[in-house]
Amino acid sequence: MTLSSALKLARRAYTSASETVTAVLLARSSGRTPTGARTQLDIPLVAIGGINADNGGSLIEAGADMLAVIHGLFGELDQTNAEDIRQHVRQRAERLTSLFT
Repeated sequence: MTLSSALKLARRAYTSASETVTAVLLARSSGRTPTGARTQLDIPLVAIGGINADNGGSLIEAGADMLAVIHGLFGELDQTNAEDIRQHVRQRAERLTSLFT
């Protein structure tokens, strides 16, 4: 699905469901930042897909209200050391949170 068709679908869902649609999921692909979404939709936007602390700032600048992050928090960690996992996840979460301030 292209970004353009996803935005059309989100607009249709939002207008038909009134206030029940609260977010649009924007897949970040090919290094493109979905800058047109904020101007086309007046609802909270969630960026999802390949998000981490290095690229999250550009998505927020492009209009994302929220970031959906999984691999950017938990990926590529030594799964044998629980304390190491906690420390790295905490550091990554702090970096991502700081993008919103």
